Amino acid sequence: MKTSVELDDRKVALAKKLGESSTLRELLDKSLDAYIAQVRRHSMADLLGTDFFDAKHSDMRPKNGHSRR
Repeated sequence: MKTSVELDDRKVALAKKLGESSTLRELLDKSLDAYIAQVRRHSMADLLGTDFFDAKHSDMRPKNGHSRR
């Protein structure tokens, strides 16, 4: 898809450096991939809810009093 947008040159240069992208196209592809992954993680968290893992630290200790080591 072709599109035309104005981007802040300093932000683009910094993002290319941090993301080790050599081209604007590569930077934008990585950025879109990261955005999609973030939205999917948040969607999964919403689906699972906050009660998905509700254990106390004491529940995770061995019942026999011995360490797992």
